[in-house]
Amino acid sequence: MVFRHKLTSKKGAPIMMVRNLNPDLGLCNGTRLRIVELNPHVIHATITTGERQGQHMLIPRIVFISDGEARKFPFRLRRSFRFNLPSR
Repeated sequence: MVFRHKLTSKKGAPIMMVRNLNPDLGLCNGTRLRIVELNPHVIHATITTGERQGQHMLIPRIVFISDGEARKFPFRLRRSFRFNLPSR
């Protein structure tokens, strides 16, 4: 069985990592990013939270071993994020 995958998202969409891809570079579970560019095998994104805020990252499409030959990006699209803003 061959799965056909197509990521449909837009530039500027907020995403959140769901796997520890590279903790040393800040790509770990829960890291929030914003999409800069979508390519067939790589996502160019900017980290929006934490120590590495503003850094540009390339997130590759990776193969997960499963019943099929599914290829996925290690993040989920977030519809909204909670922000803790200081009171004035």
